[in-house]
Amino acid sequence: MNEQKVAGMLGLALRSGKVSLGAQQAVDAVRHGKAAAVLMDPGASENTIKRLRDSCQHHQVLLIETSAGFLDKATGKQGRKAAALLHSDITKEIIRLTAVQEDEQMGNKAGVLATNGKA
Repeated sequence: MNEQKVAGMLGLALRSGKVSLGAQQAVDAVRHGKAAAVLMDPGASENTIKRLRDSCQHHQVLLIETSAGFLDKATGKQGRKAAALLHSDITKEIIRLTAVQEDEQMGNKAGVLATNGKA
């Protein structure tokens, strides 16, 4: 499993309309029960990180921290610091791929760290 596999799945999810890009859109998706997981870039502002963590924790949504710049590369859109993965089979596969990563050492190959929003 590598970053390229996760990026490919994220691209498929984006094209199928199963991703909400942007921090505010991600928070809205979580609050409305539409998000199964949230991808977060560690380069986001402290306020954005806190909003995402608090929202994911409150609504019991998986929070996945990616490597810096991962969302930009995977989506082809610059400046995105968060993405909500909406409920779908593609999202389940992305979560599965990141869960495998969580079992590996923290020097992860995929550049993602999955948490349960309670970080």
